[in-house]
Amino acid sequence: MTGPMPPWVHLARRALSRSAANDLRSAALVTQRMFDTYGESCLLPAILFWIDTALAAQHPGYRPGKHGVELLFQAEGTGEQTGADEVQPEVAWAGRLFSARAADDRDMFNALLGSLPVAEHGRHVAVLLSMAGATLRTMGWGEPR
Repeated sequence: MTGPMPPWVHLARRALSRSAANDLRSAALVTQRMFDTYGESCLLPAILFWIDTALAAQHPGYRPGKHGVELLFQAEGTGEQTGADEVQPEVAWAGRLFSARAADDRDMFNALLGSLPVAEHGRHVAVLLSMAGATLRTMGWGEPR
């Protein structure tokens, strides 16, 4: 981001930090406070912030369109890898959103965002934030220092 940071960024950053620490309840509360305070208009930029932060941690020099992402899902407990057809729909959606952003596939990204009924935004956003946090945990974020 260039220029002054939008006011919601500190809450998006805190939610991601809580997710990276595997404190998903706290991450959800911070995210809800972000939406309550700044409205739904921060949803898309917060999603982009979380995805880009996670991908940049994995791929130094990351820029959308520069790095492809192979869409595999790894169970945190077992390390078992599966494809999108073997995970819950909201997990597959979040993974596909990560992949579309990494490829800078704006049509797919927008189609995925548009595919959600408003009533399901909360659960899907929570899963996406959890996925971003889990990605950061694999890079050592969220661990006590």
